[in-house]
Amino acid sequence: AWNWSDLWKTKNHQAQELMQQGRFEQAKALFERDDWRAMAAFRAGDYELAAKTYAKLQSPDGYYNQGNALAHMGQYAQAIE
Repeated sequence: AWNWSDLWKTKNHQAQELMQQGRFEQAKALFERDDWRAMAAFRAGDYELAAKTYAKLQSPDGYYNQGNALAHMGQYAQAIE
């Protein structure tokens, strides 16, 4: 849905403001960048989405954070991999 903020701020800027307010659930739906979306999902407690999104990054940081998300879900063997 469109709102007035769309005229002045990008979706990423709007989502960053939501993160600063602790509104992680709304932020994860708004972020366009995968790395930021994954961080918002992690902070919202949506570890499944965070793990999947971090895996897409295919970077050392992405794999590290994917492991943390998997560990939060109790998938320790996969987290170690």
